Amino acid sequence: MKNVIEKQKPPPVIPYHRNSEVKVQRYLVAFYFYFWLW
Repeated sequence: MKNVIEKQKPPPVIPYHRNSEVKVQRYLVAFYFYFWLW
């Protein structure tokens, strides 16, 4: 039972982390674009 819980727990956490990483990347890209346009 512990194995099943541990296996079920990681999936929900990974997508959220990936989403936050994508958001950070988008922020960085936007910042770079603004810097280049300046």
